[in-house]
Amino acid sequence: PAGGQNVAVWRGTNLQIKGGFEAAGNINRDPKIFVSYIFPGSDPTPISGNPVFRRGFYTSGLTAASILSGFTIAGGNIGGGGKGGGMFNQNSSLTISDCVFESNEAQYGGGIYNENSSPAMSNLILSSNFAVVSGGAVYNQNGTPAITNSTFDSNRANGWLDFTAFDGGGAVYNDKSSAAITNSTPAG
Repeated sequence: PAGGQNVAVWRGTNLQIKGGFEAAGNINRDPKIFVSYIFPGSDPTPISGNPVFRRGFYTSGLTAASILSGFTIAGGNIGGGGKGGGMFNQNSSLTISDCVFESNEAQYGGGIYNENSSPAMSNLILSSNFAVVSGGAVYNQNGTPAITNSTFDSNRANGWLDFTAFDGGGAVYNDKSSAAITNSTPAG
């Protein structure tokens, strides 16, 4: 998953990326007022007739000391067969807080895809994300992620691949995972 399809690639441990600051050099931070956007989107200029698809973040090997906080990740589209339109966490157990994942798309995990990962996710808004197959907002594979104080709004998954029905999971899909979801609200 590394390379040109990711806006940001994190590898290692104990990294922190925080948004939501008033202005450069200012310590006033409020992600709800001072929005920091990541718009991965797809490249409008096709290469060899094929569009270049992008996701917001790809992580690998991050620990709970690593933090992503205060960003809006919108418009990520990883394309056919892809995982995690907004974010793909692989072997990572980072902390994700005060983020908005909106209008992202992938085959699995439109907003977030967690593979062998157990991130602590809190105060998220997951809205209008789409998965072609499963996990409109979040897809968890082989992990024990925690989602608290978050809102799921208008996420969807088709639940189909090559004319075969799958369990869609418009908000969350767990594959060999047991996600703990507390104090979170489905809406829309």
